[in-house]
Amino acid sequence: MKRKKRKIIAGILIAQMAGLIIFSGVKLLQYLDEKAQVEEQFDTLSRMTDTERSSREDKEQADGNRLKRYQKIYEQNPDFIGWLRIEGTNINYPVMQSGTDDPEFYLDHDFNKDYSVYGVPFADAACKIGESNNVILYGHHMTSETMFHEITYYEDPEFLKDHKRILFDTLGSEDEYEVIAVFRFDTDHESFRFNRYTDMDMKTFAEFMKCVHERELYNTGLDAVFGEKLLTLSTCDYVYNNGRFVVVAKEVD
Repeated sequence: MKRKKRKIIAGILIAQMAGLIIFSGVKLLQYLDEKAQVEEQFDTLSRMTDTERSSREDKEQADGNRLKRYQKIYEQNPDFIGWLRIEGTNINYPVMQSGTDDPEFYLDHDFNKDYSVYGVPFADAACKIGESNNVILYGHHMTSETMFHEITYYEDPEFLKDHKRILFDTLGSEDEYEVIAVFRFDTDHESFRFNRYTDMDMKTFAEFMKCVHERELYNTGLDAVFGEKLLTLSTCDYVYNNGRFVVVAKEVD
């Protein structure tokens, strides 16, 4: 009787393990399939902008002062506000911005507004593109080395040496930024809320830079002063349960 009971229990356990393996396999296939779909979507969008930066034709602006290279993408989704690229990395993505009623919409939606665990890099809803002196962009830290995973490589000063510049085009201008600070923090034990600094006067700009330099992982030798425009990239940081990894850059001529 006991032997029969043990066989039944063993059979149940084997069935459960088999079910778990099948479930995990299905989830993995779904993940890989979505990854391939996302990559294809971004590749398609990238090809639509595959023109020389600062070409004379592209400088001729289309309706609403939009660069021609981004006109078709904007027509597909008016939430599109720019393109982010860091040469030598996988970071080459459109940037979105949803309204204040759902500011994190693109955290789990793709360019076509369908659900996606990858999401799309997006700007903080408080930012006024072209006006705010600190544009804050968010993106997932994906283990597949996509989205904003590679900004965490700035933890190493050697990585910075070869990736100092960040290209961020808005709909109406082509802009270039240089990294001036890198920091991480635990949001559960941190009073500094960098994402509240988007439209800064002289005092708050100085306060922001002071807080950034107090937390920077190393000294880049660079700073920013009021009147200069900033670009801030943020992603999750797994050093803490609720951590963030942040890269701050300033616009250069």
